[in-house]
Amino acid sequence: MESSKEEFIERIFKISSPWYVDIVKEDFNKEEIHVYLSYKKGTKFKCPKCGKECGVYNSRERSWRDMDIRNYKTYIHAKLPKIKCCNETQLLSHHGQENTLISLY
Repeated sequence: MESSKEEFIERIFKISSPWYVDIVKEDFNKEEIHVYLSYKKGTKFKCPKCGKECGVYNSRERSWRDMDIRNYKTYIHAKLPKIKCCNETQLLSHHGQENTLISLY
């Protein structure tokens, strides 16, 4: 059974629902791979403080360098969801199978 490069990257980085790899772009001249993550529309994320399920009201575009694949620099790009809970705005990120707090405003 043949899998797509998006499915391959999801397995390597352990991306799980509601997140998925939307696009993978390779730049062979620069030896770079750019992975674009998305999450399903209407997804509710757990507040990392209280555990309540919250809807996304906004997002913030972020990019970061991750584990290299062979000698290729790998960059992850995602619109990270913002939720309001516990009287704070929270910007969430996906690490493994849990959504964890990365920044508070």
